[in-house]
Amino acid sequence: MKTARLAGHSTTVIVMPALLALAAIILIWLTGHQTEARAAGPADPISLEMHTIASTEPGINLSIREKHVAGRTNFRSDRVILLLEPFGVPAAEAFDTSIPEFNLMDNLARQGYDVWALDFRGFGASGRSSVFDQPMMANPPQERAPEAVKDVDAAMQYICGQRNVAKANVLGWSWGAVVASTYAGQHPEKLERLVVYGGMHAFLLPSMTNPMTDPNTGQMKPLPAYQFATPSMSINHWNMQAMGMVPHTPEAETELSRIFLASDATSGTRSPASIRRAMGPMVDLYEIWSGRPTFDASLITAPTLIIRGDHDTFSDDPGFMPALSNVPYKRYVAIPEATHWALYETGAAPTLMHEISRFLSSGRPVLELNYAGVFWANLTDYQNGLLNVKYRIDNHGTDTAYNLRITGSSATGDVTLDSTGGLLLGEIAGGASTPFTLRYKVPGGLSGFRATVNAAAEDGGGAAYSYPTG
Repeated sequence: MKTARLAGHSTTVIVMPALLALAAIILIWLTGHQTEARAAGPADPISLEMHTIASTEPGINLSIREKHVAGRTNFRSDRVILLLEPFGVPAAEAFDTSIPEFNLMDNLARQGYDVWALDFRGFGASGRSSVFDQPMMANPPQERAPEAVKDVDAAMQYICGQRNVAKANVLGWSWGAVVASTYAGQHPEKLERLVVYGGMHAFLLPSMTNPMTDPNTGQMKPLPAYQFATPSMSINHWNMQAMGMVPHTPEAETELSRIFLASDATSGTRSPASIRRAMGPMVDLYEIWSGRPTFDASLITAPTLIIRGDHDTFSDDPGFMPALSNVPYKRYVAIPEATHWALYETGAAPTLMHEISRFLSSGRPVLELNYAGVFWANLTDYQNGLLNVKYRIDNHGTDTAYNLRITGSSATGDVTLDSTGGLLLGEIAGGASTPFTLRYKVPGGLSGFRATVNAAAEDGGGAAYSYPTG
């Protein structure tokens, strides 16, 4: 028996030998973020699966690439991400290059993500309508953003069904970012977070629109349904932006060319080799580069990252940010000495991937519960079986956990929590800890029990998380 000073008066604190065993078997829970988001080691294989689903256009199927650490099949919604291809490298494989340092799919997969990449109808491995076998000027420009949004919705329904989640992250590059932003505004309930890489909202780019404008009418010149496009078209634009100040390697250009031509099985039947590239996206881009948005950015409510190279003339500068008027958490990043093709630039790719990863997990609290001891507060509590258990929550992440609160606790052995309402702990900064104590009603004669503590917290974007299961 020991005497301690509690609450300003002498109290006898009795520690029964049987209760020493109790202290050793309090159940410690971990959030699940560390195990599920565990980075894969170099030896961990990344699996590639190809999926084919139906589009909303009869007879046209969509192709989706999927990569994740082999053997891992259980993913929460915040660990599922869909990537949307650009117009300049019109293939899902643009994110899955044979050069490891430029492979965004592998990079995210090794961080514990389930990574999907979609080929829109008319692009890559997805189906093309009979229009692509007809003369180019026989039909209007094909595959504008509204059609692509339908493809995204079909892909998201399939992906969420496969992973048994209600929502996922979406990343779009260039015109793919326009589609991603449009989808995010139309289906806010399906978005965890939105990444806009080299994206566009509305600004003036006369260097691109003037050659496409009829000087007599002031309107866009008629465009074909599709064009025969060569890799040099994108590479020339790349070099135009780089201006010799943003270096990229011959190997990167070769890989871009390979992926570009591989996106159309008929590319080798023409000289020079070329793909049939739908021209609908150019109509969307013309509108955007003329200062006319094609989507309502105020409808977007998911936390959003806008990221671009500082030499990227095709995408908006920070002017996109004010249009995101209903986004609770938004971040703008300009990568130094990078172009629209930052993913393929040795100096920029690591920064691009780091910032994407940081945002996807930014503010998401990585919390661990630790047991810190038990005590009887006073003789009356001891006689009534009211035991205090001390805990500590550690924030192993780099971002603050906001509005952290204990929402309940369950235990074995008919032990109940002697508390009403939740316990508000407030904020815990990254790397910090906070202690708290819960009081349990313990039946007489019990020598030990296991307890699980439930908590909830929010990230910097206001997204809510529950622990230990959510």
